[in-house]
Amino acid sequence: MSAGGKGSGKQRVNEYYLSIHYGICQAPFIFKKITYKDKVIWSGSVSSPSYVDVHLPNLMGGRTQEGGVSGRIYFMPGTPDQVAPDALARRLGLTPETCPAFRGVASVFFTGGALQIFNPNLPYGQGDIIYNDISTIQSEAGFYWTANNPFLEGVKIEGESIHGALGSTYSVIGSGQHNPAHFIYAALISQSWGMGGAEWFIDKPAFLDVAEALYIEEFGLSLKWNQQEPIETFVGEVLDHIQATIFVNPTSGLLSIKLLRGDYDLNDLPQINAGNAKLVKYERKLYGQTANEVVLSWTNPENEQTETISAQDLANVEIQGSPVSTNRDYYMIRSAALAQRILDRDLRTVSAPLASLEIEVDRRGSKLVPGGLARVDFPERKIYDMICRIGRIDYGKPLDSRIKISLIEDIFALDLPEPTTPPRSAWENVQVPPSPVDHSQVITIPAFFANRLAANMQYPEVIGGVLAAKDGMDVIGFDLLSEAVDVTGASQWANQGEKTMLGRAQILTPLYQEAQSLITGIPLTRSLRNPHVGAFVAIGSGGDHAMEFALISAYDEEANAWVLERGILDTVPRSWEVGTPVWFIPIDANIADTKDFKAVGETVSFKLLTRTSLGTLPFDDADEVYGMMSARPHAPLRPANVKINGVGFGKVDATGATELVVSWSNRNRLYEDGQVVRWNEGNVTPEYLQQTIITVFRQNGDLMYYRKGLWTETQFTIPIAWVQSETKIFVRVSSQRKGLASIQSYGLWVENIPQVADPAPPPASDDGPAPPPPPDDPEDPTPDPIDGIEDPPLPDLGGGPGGWN
Repeated sequence: MSAGGKGSGKQRVNEYYLSIHYGICQAPFIFKKITYKDKVIWSGSVSSPSYVDVHLPNLMGGRTQEGGVSGRIYFMPGTPDQVAPDALARRLGLTPETCPAFRGVASVFFTGGALQIFNPNLPYGQGDIIYNDISTIQSEAGFYWTANNPFLEGVKIEGESIHGALGSTYSVIGSGQHNPAHFIYAALISQSWGMGGAEWFIDKPAFLDVAEALYIEEFGLSLKWNQQEPIETFVGEVLDHIQATIFVNPTSGLLSIKLLRGDYDLNDLPQINAGNAKLVKYERKLYGQTANEVVLSWTNPENEQTETISAQDLANVEIQGSPVSTNRDYYMIRSAALAQRILDRDLRTVSAPLASLEIEVDRRGSKLVPGGLARVDFPERKIYDMICRIGRIDYGKPLDSRIKISLIEDIFALDLPEPTTPPRSAWENVQVPPSPVDHSQVITIPAFFANRLAANMQYPEVIGGVLAAKDGMDVIGFDLLSEAVDVTGASQWANQGEKTMLGRAQILTPLYQEAQSLITGIPLTRSLRNPHVGAFVAIGSGGDHAMEFALISAYDEEANAWVLERGILDTVPRSWEVGTPVWFIPIDANIADTKDFKAVGETVSFKLLTRTSLGTLPFDDADEVYGMMSARPHAPLRPANVKINGVGFGKVDATGATELVVSWSNRNRLYEDGQVVRWNEGNVTPEYLQQTIITVFRQNGDLMYYRKGLWTETQFTIPIAWVQSETKIFVRVSSQRKGLASIQSYGLWVENIPQVADPAPPPASDDGPAPPPPPDDPEDPTPDPIDGIEDPPLPDLGGGPGGWN
């Protein structure tokens, strides 16, 4: 329409009307907002067929400028019962009954409305559009779009198309964002626009688990997909956004999905080592192969424009000397907060020099799946319990004995940097200059290890060792320097080679005396040096006489705890307080100075030069550590499984008792060199001339009675009359051989001893019978006798639970 002309003195006005039917997407759809020329002409929430009349004739300046908008908007969300509006049917020359209803497709129809009429008192084309709530006149002119500008700009229709292929649970995230697990599932099963796969072929519970995880993470995505790319490409882009993988589970045969996250328990992961696998290839990225800057693109929902954010790993930039950038296009992200999180995620991944491996495992690995994890342990390649993410798997043919697996070091197993305000480095450089060890402890190597390290070692020769621990992913190990005196009498330091850096933690809950313990309070110290089944645990820091050795025999899945066999080798179970240090010692750990024998009673000194990828700690920067060598590898093992009247732990109540029956199991250091004998296992034939000694102490610590010469016995009875002069005594069980006493002993407090009016004094101590005759062919390198060797330290006589030394 137009108004005005030559000589009229009025501005000519051209107004433009047009009815338009816009198709949007597959149903269902919820209409939220309509914008025209960057101006909102309607907002609300409509999910069923309906219409709304809008009248904003001055939205773009009125009739003298670019007009405004006015008319009726029909919302057609594509519901199953949808009917075409009469206005749309008439324009197609049909009726609502004969016109296609456009069900299953969301659309919107703009046309003239019942409220859009002209003032009849004005000439045609000069009347203003007015409201007339009573009028039912339907304008045939169409929707009023603009004035004086014959160009119709794009209409932006915003809403939600939430298909909920997995059901309504977790389908919507935040303000109208879609759960990616839902539209991946829909893409796989949709017959109209997806792959048309069968639902019975898909592991639906796995998809629901992923949907729940993404919902908790607030990881919602939105996009407009026009089917111009293959479904596989589309699904791959979604997986790249959420960092997930899809695979066929070999156990169920179903198509499954898994998020790549750090939400795993290290103790639940399968182990890959030389016992079940072969390492085919191992390499680690150099820093020159990494990027240190990520530029990420995302979609700003306020203007539908692409925006970019970036972050740098400043440590990596420093190492490489300049930024090395990589781009990420995450166009489905419509949240600034989510974009920042993904930026941090990707920067961590691209800037870390991760290791990659190719491994062949036996058929026990057939349950491994892509995206899963494993703990890889190949000490000969300095791979110590590395947490790896599984990539490609070649399961081979049914009769093949090996499965080929590609793995990469898992980024979530590495330490996270401290958060700072962006832009920031999202990854802490793992390369660090060497610095002194954090913790160290000098010990004498027990016979279990010493017998395998030096079969020809003669008394008083012993082997010194060092337990050392230091935090840091880049800590490789340490060089052990031992101080010795040369032929001229001068002191010098000799490098004894590279040794193993151990894991170390502190007990978080009390550890009580018992033959077997479940440990849940010890944190994993490092991903490369954490506890594992078959490893030893050294508890305490008081030297040979005061530390306890234990063995990790299993992992209790139900209790989520390590199973510790207590008081093994030459030690006894003790009670330990919160904060007591524990050391994790792999069976193949190299902690001993095997080049130079030490001597019993010698005070030794070592220096530990930490090694990292950037070098070795200078000699002058290393602290000197000291320790005194004991006769540990030559001393007989202490008796085990000690009990009094059947009580092995805690205090013995002698109320009403007529005797104290002391029982134990003998041990033999020469037999215990390949398999660890647990505390509560049965008797072992002792070494020749190894005797058990029962010692009774008064409550104040004075010696009351001892009995020696128990050569092969496993039980000794103390009549209660012998000890009735005391209400409480301590009974200690130890061993001795040729003057060498066991480095530790075990004992129990006995209390509530029945009292008599006139107790008899205890009998004189008894050295017992002569030793039995020697075996036919004794192997006895220990000289006879050895003088000046003290018994194990006296027990704690402060009234505590006792139970040791």
